[in-house]
Amino acid sequence: MSFFYAFIILFLILFCVQLTMKMKVFFNIKNNTGKLQLKFMFIKIFDYKISIVHQNLKLTSKKGKSKFMPIEFSQESIQSYTDFEGIIFRKIYFKTIAIYFNFGLKSDAFASSMVVGTIDIASKILFSFLKTKKSEVLLKLKTYPSFKSNVIKIGFKAKISISVFDFVWSLMEAVVTKQINSIKNKKVLKGE
Repeated sequence: MSFFYAFIILFLILFCVQLTMKMKVFFNIKNNTGKLQLKFMFIKIFDYKISIVHQNLKLTSKKGKSKFMPIEFSQESIQSYTDFEGIIFRKIYFKTIAIYFNFGLKSDAFASSMVVGTIDIASKILFSFLKTKKSEVLLKLKTYPSFKSNVIKIGFKAKISISVFDFVWSLMEAVVTKQINSIKNKKVLKGE
């Protein structure tokens, strides 16, 4: 009986304790290739090569199996995402966020510098907004022009802490919010 109680206590601790995860997203726009990776400690939860094919995000595993996820920008999908993102954002503890950007035009050094400078300023504005919401986060920014080749590369790294309980609760809350909004929209359309 004591083994059963020890298992339940261990499960509850793992379910509620803050777990640190690292996420990396890199994408070379020019070559339409990238990488999406999520790690928990030293364990890779997923590691995909990514590309965009006919309005779908193609995820290819190391074994060569591919999955396609449609990229859609309907009002309903954007609303569902913002509901979930708003709820989970409150429960995530950001440790570090890093943005990498490399842009270059072989024939135009001025344009390369201007684009990189503009991205640098926009990233700092985003970082200042994020810093006001999550003061504990360490922010890193690396933007650099390339003058010898035509290139557009974007990278994003994040180290976050979240408990499984918070994630599941946020997901349930977002689904309930979506259902409530759907019911309200139907009533408005019916004229009640």
